[in-house]
Amino acid sequence: MNEELPGFSLTIDDLPVISVARRNSSFERAVTDGLLGALARRSVPATGFVIGRATRAGNRPDERRIALLHRWLDAGHELGSHTYLHLDLHRVARAAFEADVLRGDAALREVLAGWRRDPTRVPRWFRHPYLDTGLDLATRDAVLDLLASRGLGAVPATVIPEDFVFSAAWEWADARDDRATRAAVEEAYLAHVEQCVATAQALASRVFGRAIRQIVALHANALNGAALNQVLERLEALGPTRPLDETLADPAYRTLDGYVKDHGVSWLERWALERRIAPSPPVLPPEWVRRSARTPWVVRTRRSAAHAAHALRSASAVWFRGLRAPSGP
Repeated sequence: MNEELPGFSLTIDDLPVISVARRNSSFERAVTDGLLGALARRSVPATGFVIGRATRAGNRPDERRIALLHRWLDAGHELGSHTYLHLDLHRVARAAFEADVLRGDAALREVLAGWRRDPTRVPRWFRHPYLDTGLDLATRDAVLDLLASRGLGAVPATVIPEDFVFSAAWEWADARDDRATRAAVEEAYLAHVEQCVATAQALASRVFGRAIRQIVALHANALNGAALNQVLERLEALGPTRPLDETLADPAYRTLDGYVKDHGVSWLERWALERRIAPSPPVLPPEWVRRSARTPWVVRTRRSAAHAAHALRSASAVWFRGLRAPSGP
């Protein structure tokens, strides 16, 4: 690690765990073990962003998942909000998004209040789902004002590997016990992370004429649960890890951002566009990885059948209730 470089902060979205292939307690526990274990081995502080809905089991708190989140706090990491339903600000009305922000904030505050070591802790950070921050300045600024009223700062990202694509490919390979494909996906993912780091460093140099403190955005998925230790090795090219507050103190993060286009891109790209500097070409997963990430046909068929069966049961229940309802006054 080059201690002379400015360093980086690590953020992890979609806590407690996100998955395309399976969701059960042992799987979520194993992913959490992998993530926290790698962070502990390398003494890396992280800020995790929680999807509020994942903390609920119907109308009640999901104590099992809340316990997973408390493990992040126990390990010294910080939790921020990622809304309640992971709504996309560019696909819903502003009022709906703001309601989801408030609901997610309330869910996270409930999680923090249940942490025995410090029930007075409150959230400080927020990450926009999909990095979509608004299609016009009025919407963007209104949401930022709402966040500020709740004591939340919106956290940007400058190094954004498409880990969710690689993780989907890794999970489908793992589901069919295809170890060769799983290993190939891991190798391609690590190379992708290296490319993302190099691209961000080069763009920062073109925009600011210097290296800046970077913010890396990953996800709490199965691939990172298995490979985060190796990912952190690649991220050492950015320099030492830093708490998020220190990275945001870099003057680069006070740069004007007037980006209001539909695709959520890194803040380095936004700043480049603001200064009329051509952004770097995107770093994309290989095509074979993208193909491998698609939901297998047999799974799509099974899910479609399950959805159809659920719809039929719901319709039947409505029909039977209608039969039993009184027919007159």
